[in-house]
Amino acid sequence: MADSSPSSTTVSRTALLLLRVLTFIFLFIALILIAVAKQTDDNTGEKIKFSDFYTYRYMISTIIIGFVYNLLQMGFSIFTVVSGNRVLSGDGGYLFDFFGDKIISYFLISGSSAGFGLTVELRRGAPSNSFTDKAHASASLLLIGFLFTAMASTFTSFALSKKTNSTAGFGLTVELGRGVPSNSFIDKANAPASLLLIGFLFTAIASTFTSFALPKKAN
Repeated sequence: MADSSPSSTTVSRTALLLLRVLTFIFLFIALILIAVAKQTDDNTGEKIKFSDFYTYRYMISTIIIGFVYNLLQMGFSIFTVVSGNRVLSGDGGYLFDFFGDKIISYFLISGSSAGFGLTVELRRGAPSNSFTDKAHASASLLLIGFLFTAMASTFTSFALSKKTNSTAGFGLTVELGRGVPSNSFIDKANAPASLLLIGFLFTAIASTFTSFALPKKAN
């Protein structure tokens, strides 16, 4: 009986689509919260809004950039899941996903860190109000959006690895070993490809740590 379970590729594409949708939702809510955040100054009677602060302007800019990027990627993912084909075929599409997710994730974490930092300063020595509460909530949702984008980056990193030297090395080794007993040449050729793949995994893990280190410097 044929195995009816979904392939690993289908599962990865579906999971990636789910991450895109979740990121889109959280960024959309974050955008609304910071855009409607307003407060009346008790001393001057003036309306305080996000555009009065350069930091919040930067934060909303990162939200919009991430929102547009995820909207685009969500459309690409839906097409891929439905049709089984990629919109951007070839190595260029994998590179776009890989570098796009990395760059956008850094934008998102920098915007979230900046928003948290200013909100903490505004709350220092002053009672909490609806303006700072909404700004804090927006920065929190932006942080969640970063986490989902970082997770998506893991999937696109593995997808790219299938197109890079590591997989090329494995592929050639398999071709050379087809119908031929294992020998020292094939074994030695397979070892560097394995080490290259492990190097990729360590680099991906290291990028996660550097991503979380960024907010400590932004604050």
